[in-house]
Parts: sequence; structure tokens; C-alpha cells
Amino acid sequence: MKIFYVFLFISLIQLNYSENEASVDYHKVNPIKVGLALSGGAAKGFAHLGVLKVFEEEGIPVDLISGTSMGSVIGGLYSVGCTALELEEKLLKQNWDYLLDDKPKRNAVSMEQKDQLDRYVVSLPFRDGHINLPSGLVAGQRMESVLATSAWPYHNVRDFSKFKIPFAAITTDLESGDAVTITSGNLPEAMRASIGLPNAFTPKRYKGKLLADGMMVRNFPVKDVIEMGADIVIGVDVGSKLHKAEKLDNLVAIMDQTVSFTNTKNNDKQRALCDVLIRPNVLEMSAKNFDRIEDWIKMGEDAARKALPEIKSLLKAAKVSLRRRPKCLADHDLKAKIISIKVEGNAKVPTSFVIREAGLKLPSEFSEKDISAAISKIYRSLFFELVSYQIDGQTLVVKVKEKDSGSFNFGLRYDRHGRTEALINTTVNQFSKNISQLLFDMKLGNKNSFKAQSIVYLNNHKKHLSALRIQALYQEELYFNFDKLTKPINELDYKRLQLDVTLGSILENNFSIRSGLKLANNWLDENKAIVKLNKKEHETLLYSAVNYDSLDSTYFPKSGEKYDFEISWAASDLNNDSEYVKKIISLFKVTPLNSRFSLLTAYKRGHLDGKKLSVQSAFAQGGYGNFYDMSTLYGFDRHSNGGNYLQSAMVGAQYELLANTYVLLRYNVGSTGYTKADVDSFSAMNKSGGITLAKLTKAGPLEFSVFHNGHHMSSFVSIGYSF
Repeated sequence: MKIFYVFLFISLIQLNYSENEASVDYHKVNPIKVGLALSGGAAKGFAHLGVLKVFEEEGIPVDLISGTSMGSVIGGLYSVGCTALELEEKLLKQNWDYLLDDKPKRNAVSMEQKDQLDRYVVSLPFRDGHINLPSGLVAGQRMESVLATSAWPYHNVRDFSKFKIPFAAITTDLESGDAVTITSGNLPEAMRASIGLPNAFTPKRYKGKLLADGMMVRNFPVKDVIEMGADIVIGVDVGSKLHKAEKLDNLVAIMDQTVSFTNTKNNDKQRALCDVLIRPNVLEMSAKNFDRIEDWIKMGEDAARKALPEIKSLLKAAKVSLRRRPKCLADHDLKAKIISIKVEGNAKVPTSFVIREAGLKLPSEFSEKDISAAISKIYRSLFFELVSYQIDGQTLVVKVKEKDSGSFNFGLRYDRHGRTEALINTTVNQFSKNISQLLFDMKLGNKNSFKAQSIVYLNNHKKHLSALRIQALYQEELYFNFDKLTKPINELDYKRLQLDVTLGSILENNFSIRSGLKLANNWLDENKAIVKLNKKEHETLLYSAVNYDSLDSTYFPKSGEKYDFEISWAASDLNNDSEYVKKIISLFKVTPLNSRFSLLTAYKRGHLDGKKLSVQSAFAQGGYGNFYDMSTLYGFDRHSNGGNYLQSAMVGAQYELLANTYVLLRYNVGSTGYTKADVDSFSAMNKSGGITLAKLTKAGPLEFSVFHNGHHMSSFVSIGYSF
């Protein structure tokens, strides 16, 4: 170790030591550098914060920091001026389940993309014309965004030695298997590269290398802080030990063991290089416990306090002064002047689209919040796996990683009414010069359907996007015909072949207007005498719609609104077997009272006026579906009543009992009929109320509902996403 040379150097310079004296310019007074090496360890790495808190309280100096994985995150943010208390406050506020999941909220994506959320259990990417396994569970967009926010005061500094405390992040080169020490470049990207644990985060492309978690080759970076110039080294090791045979009883433990073989031997060598080794007692808790941050921090504090006598003795012998760290050295209110935007990494997505999505008016000065919001807007377009940035002078450099050329997706759903369905989807991205997608759906079950759909965005550089959607559909379904008393008298199979062309304008993410043309042929299974219907019919339909959707989630939203107004017209002079006008308005609102409790309200009304009706035109109520679709009328059999008029309403409450576990109470009323008077009488309406217990799982929502409609009680069970 260098300690012998340190003492020799000290004897030559003959500096005085004062344990409680704070230094104004430490490096001019005392050239002895104290280095801090922080190991990786996932959630266990929060123990590093406890160590730093004690160091700040006691005035223990830190002149250099090296970090691996979570150690690089804590060390990197500390090096740019954040205090331990400031970092603790930020990290305790973080929702780590949310942070480790890159899926955007529903209200953050465009109207054209909302329907593609929450449909699939499995998604596999297309690369080079082949189906592949994903390179990681998440790309780390939210994680990198949080890191960029915290590192903002040094957004324009590329040399990590220029930070308040010089810093190095340790990663692994996946091509060579060598350790890579990052001491320059973009700090958020460097920290993100260091935490790229394979099979969790996707590897990070950085300076031409494909980098992953540094823990694979050097989880305890003592060697690195020595090479940075540390004369005295304090190491904090929260790495795992090898498991005993009786503990190797699950896949996670076995995978952890295989990764730890090399690290254990390497860590022993690194520990020997430390002048002081701090080992918080973190072995009894899992490294996945991100909800135990306060416990981890306390363990770090306890271990640091035990090591204080040894540390102070060493510093006193080396004549190193203790010094207090200012409350906060980071200026998060800095603004950056941006006069231009440069986009890197886009091969298929036009640069004009990226700049349009950012929505920044140049030239101007921007805060960290402004830049983060712009990056978020680009990411939530759903055409990128990862979006990051750096500021080069007065240029905002937006770095994007485009999604794979396509994906193969699979969904599965079962409900109590015997409907077991599987969805097989193929999605192709960017098949034209414009932003575009091709989607092919095949739904298999009691009734089958096939759908091919293309979406092309027409004006990438305009403020308001226009989207052209062309859809071809083949559908098998049950049709219920109703008598004048709105009771079902027939349950017939019908088949529908439809071509749908829609042109819409997306005025903002949650608001759009659209118009289109539908051409359809319907076939009924038997030539029975059915009121107002033929066995085969052709339908030409013109329609327009205004849609607003700010719900924050497809299932069990905690806030937001959904409003829809649609009008369709089938005219006989368009070579049409149908002739009618249909108008529908529906409203759904979620009002949050606190983080767990929300009120639900909904209303829907429809009117169908015509002489010749198609098989799909009549309104029907009854059944179970999305709880913001009031045509379902919970508590009644599917399609148990119908007619030319519809009115329904619902009030309810939703409470998140546990994480992703919900209890819902709902009361709904509704009726259909052949005259306006049939649906305007509250006393004549169907009424029901009930309770739902639901759990949102990786395979989709699991729901169990019990409703009573005044005559009998019914129950309903469903598993999986709707599609």
C-alpha cells in the first residue's frame, strides 16, 4: 500500500493537524488525498449513504470517489455536490418499483398509441429478420432520467476530475470481459452503464463500447481509486458472500452464486488494498429490498461509527485535517442556453419528428425541468427504447436508441363466461419514410378475428400530428336480436369483413379528432325471419369522432378523464343496405381523494335513428368489460337488453388496499329501448350494485366481482388483459 510513502511525504512537508479545524482550500493546505471506494450491491448500496452521513457529521474528508453499480450512483451524485442528507431525502421519495419499470403512463402517450398499451404478456423483439430474446427487462429510461436530474449542475462538464470530488465509475466491457473505468463523458450515462446488470437492465452503448454492470468484474473498486491518486483508502463493501449449499434452492440464488465466484476472489484482493474497510451488516436482507432504504442507511451509519476511531487515528497520524462539508455544493437552479438541437442514433425515425416531439422553442434558456420534460416527450412517442441527452456548448444533443424493427407479442385472457382467448400480434416499426407501424392481430378462441392495421404519421415537423389509419378486419361474433320489449330472441353467429380508413389529427397526447369511412359486409348464420335484418348485408358508413383520454392507466386508473363523442351515418345512396344516423356520447372521470382512494363517475347516452339497421348498429347492455364502458351494465347477462336508445350511469369508489391490489364498489343504472321515453324513466331503469376485488399482475388483471341486480346475484371472474 502507499501508506509508507504517505508518511514519508508527511515528514517532509511537516504540516500541523487540528482535528476540528475546517480547511478553506484543502488541497493547498494538505496534499494528502483520501479516497473512498464504494462497492456494488443493488439495494444494499443505500448503506453507502449512511456511511457518508456519518462522515459529514464527523468531518471525515473525501477527496476522490470510485464506485461500482449502486456505489457508482451514490458516489457519482455525491461527487457533484449533493449532500448525504439531500440524497437520502430524494431516494426516500422515489417509487423504486416505478423507477425500475420503463412503461409510460397512459396519459403520457399519444391517442394513436393508447390502444397498444396493456395487451401483451410476452413481447419478443425482431432483429435482423429473426425473433430474439430481449437484451434486458428494462432499458433504464426512468433511472437515467433521475440520474440526469440529480447531476444537472455538471451537465456541461465532461471531465469527472473537475467535479467537486473527482469520480470514476466502473463498468464491464461485454465484448472483452474487461473492467472499464469511466472518468469522462456524460455522468448520467456513465452511472447508468455501471448499473446495467444483465437480464435486468439492457446493456449501455457508451463511447463505442457495449457496457454492463461493473460488478461482474470488479464489484469493489479499490484499485481504481488508488490509480486516481488516493493516498489513504477507505472502502465500503456491501457485496454478497458465497451462499452455503442449503441456500442454493432457487434460480435467483444460483445465478447470484455463479456471478459471485470471480468477484469473491477479486474482492478479497481489493479489501487488502484498503487502509480502512467498512462492511455494513447487510447479509441478512435481500439486495432486492428497495422498500427498506431506511434500514440500509441505518446499517451504513452503524458500520461507519464503529470504524470512526480507526479512521480518525489514521487521519491524525497522516496529519489530515477534518473538515465540514457545506450544506449543498450543487446549484440545481442553473439554466442552459440552447440555440440548436442535434439528434444522434436515429436511423429510421426522422430528426424532424424528434425535434417536434421535444417542443422546445429556440433559442432560449432552459432549466433542468424543461430539458427533462422535452426528453420525456420524445420517449413517450413509443418509438425509442432509450432517450438521453447531453449539452455541448449551446447545443442540446439528444441521443436516441430506436426500438427494434418489430416485435412478436402474445396475450391470453379467460373469463367465467367460458371465453378463453389468445392474442398473437406482430408489429413492424418504421416501414415507410414517415413514422409508421404495421400491426397484425390474430385472436383465437370461441370466436376468431383477424386484423391488419397500418398507422402513418403524415407531418413529422408540424405542431399537430396527423395520422392515417387503414384497417382490415375479419370478425366472428354472437349477435343478439331484441324484440319490442328489449328481450333477446335470437343468439346468432355472424361474420363481419370490414375495411376502415381514418384520418385524424392529434392535437395533443390526450385529445384528437378523426373522420373516416367504413366498408363492411355482414353474414348471419341462418336465414331466419329476423326483425329489420337480412341474412347478408353491405354497409358503407361515414363517421367522425372527438376523443379525450387522460386516464393514467388502462386498468384501475387513479386519476384522469375519458370523453368520447361519435357520430356515424349510413346513407342508402352510397350503395348501402343500411340507412341510419347513430350518435353516442360517453363520459368517465376518476377523482383522486388521496394516493389510494378515488371516486368513479360515468355517463353514456346513445341514439340510433334509421329505417334499415345493420347487424352491429343496435345498442345492447349487460355483461362485464372495461369499467369505463357503461354499455356493459354490470350485474346483468351479456346483451340482456337492447334497442335504438341507450342511457346509463355509474358511481363508485376505488381503493388500493395493497400495492396493485384494489377494492371497487360500484352502483350502475341503465336502460335501452325503442323510444326516448323508454330510457328517460329512472324508475324503469335496470339497477345493480356490487364489489370487485382485483390484483394487477404481470399477466394482466385478476378480477373477482359479485353484483346484485335486484332479482338475483351474479359473479364474474376474469384473468388477463383485454384485447
